[in-house]
Amino acid sequence: MISPADYELRVEHRHEPFADEETVVWHITRAGKFTSVCDQLLSPVAATVPMNQIETVPPEALCPECSGWYRAILEGG
Repeated sequence: MISPADYELRVEHRHEPFADEETVVWHITRAGKFTSVCDQLLSPVAATVPMNQIETVPPEALCPECSGWYRAILEGG
């Protein structure tokens, strides 16, 4: 059975061309791993947040594919 404790949120900082600010996107990875459920390779030194603190991340900052996976798999719908 899949448990939220087996996963964590890992940040990706995207530097868009011609943009003054970076974009922050949070992805879901297996705890201690660097590839997200959407297959994005993330930095091993990127900040992480436990899945039980997902509500601390603004919804617009969550990767749409990862958050869809989370709702479908971990929350059952």
